[in-house]
Amino acid sequence: MPTVRGADSRQPDTRPSSDSLQALGTGGQISPEGQRAIADVGRRFQQQRPAIEQTVDAVKDIGLDPSGKTPVNGELGEALSGLSNARITFPSDGTFQLTEQITVRPNGPIEIAGNGCSFVIPAGKETKSFIFVLPSGSLISDITIDQSAKGVVQELGIQAESGVVHAKNVTIKGYAPAKSNVGPTGNNPSVDAMFSPIAKTGDSVVRVTNFKAIGGTAAGTHDEADLPESAPENRLGAPMGVWVGRSNQGTIQMVNPTLSGWSNGMYSGRTKGVVEVRGGTFINNFNAQTRIGGGSIVDGASMLLDDRQWSDKGPFKIGHQGVYAVRVDAKHGNQTDPATFKNLKVVAKSMREGAALFDWESASGPGIVRNCHITNHLDRPVFLGENPSAPAATNILVDQCLIDGRSPSGVMEMQGRPQSRIQRTCIQLPNAGPDSISGAQISDGVSFGKQCTSGSGLSKPGKVGSGGNISSLPAPNVSYSGTGSGARRSPNQGNWIGQLAAGVAQVMTLGFLFLVSLFGFVILAAKSLISGD
Repeated sequence: MPTVRGADSRQPDTRPSSDSLQALGTGGQISPEGQRAIADVGRRFQQQRPAIEQTVDAVKDIGLDPSGKTPVNGELGEALSGLSNARITFPSDGTFQLTEQITVRPNGPIEIAGNGCSFVIPAGKETKSFIFVLPSGSLISDITIDQSAKGVVQELGIQAESGVVHAKNVTIKGYAPAKSNVGPTGNNPSVDAMFSPIAKTGDSVVRVTNFKAIGGTAAGTHDEADLPESAPENRLGAPMGVWVGRSNQGTIQMVNPTLSGWSNGMYSGRTKGVVEVRGGTFINNFNAQTRIGGGSIVDGASMLLDDRQWSDKGPFKIGHQGVYAVRVDAKHGNQTDPATFKNLKVVAKSMREGAALFDWESASGPGIVRNCHITNHLDRPVFLGENPSAPAATNILVDQCLIDGRSPSGVMEMQGRPQSRIQRTCIQLPNAGPDSISGAQISDGVSFGKQCTSGSGLSKPGKVGSGGNISSLPAPNVSYSGTGSGARRSPNQGNWIGQLAAGVAQVMTLGFLFLVSLFGFVILAAKSLISGD
């Protein structure tokens, strides 16, 4: 079982356990709409990629030390900032020492091919590792930033000045301790997350594929020095996994991230831009697995809450805010458009603090939860909408979901959001009934109990959360090329009505051909008899 210790102790193992991954089963799957969004950004990126005019070897040409004994700070930053339309390659077994921030501003698009190399930060350092400020068509791939040494906290920044910038297979390795100089009330507020992407203009995109940060931090610390009721140990600041804030104006598209054990897996609600989480695994991030605002979406992600994997031997406790699967937090962000959650697999097994699994804060506007499988074993409701202060519509829609588990609590608690409603949803919780839904309308297709036999509800509740629309409604007719599971989709895929009609049409066609053949054979036989052949 992973152990969480104090900042001066040996680092714990906070990697997701096999039990965690087993609890999520097959997990959520990205929707067809999400696959299209991924493919669209991919096409834009390919169109913007430059013709590579030179290849630069980081060791032979720049002179970096691949043994990790000599820092590469100034040399690497200066060399990268002078390049354009270039590919920089690193050896797969290279280890490069980073002791201070490297800011990279190339003259044109570049490609950094890490090939699995590592950038290692020595003990006791608290620093931004890289700040990449990149033009469209730039690519960063296959690098590891290693903060495993004692007391290290780092932050990676990737910024798109225009167009699409892509980072793939980037890993942050190692535990990051909570410190008094991390976070907004500390001495160095610039280092408070593992990763901070920024799309600097409205039409720019930072696409991040297979980002992984699973080292974790001290569970429960939330930089609460200004709260008199906060325990002394909670006055330290624990770093976040991914931060997206007010500097972001465009789109951040996170595809299949893995985040475990951070102070918020993704804290990305306080932006006027758009955040897309497409797929991914979020395990035991405290406060929330994902925090988004209006206009953003979490699609096909898997989330697990299980505090039995956190140790009580250390000093750290769960803060007063508690732990959630998702929080909608539009403070300083988009309060008018809905925050959307689709095709999620959420499993809440054990968690000491928290008001609900899905929480719309008061400053948040409307929301949509669709085609999600939510298993709740906790003594708290699934959905909570706090009394709104947002200026526009604040209704929340729950549609085509499967909600099961052993929770004795209610399902939906809406405060001052009377237009909220739940529809076409199967609720398999003990003693659940209409009284389990408070402050929201119950529309057609909501059923309670193990059978979920409502006539207009879910036709296949056991498949909720999969990539297609498997409810009683037909799937959208789409045909496109993209990436990932189900990238090529025929018009009838996922639509059982369309598949049945197609099957009937095939049978009728075969029957017609058989009759034509039989009729031809009879004519030939008659002709043969008449001619005497």
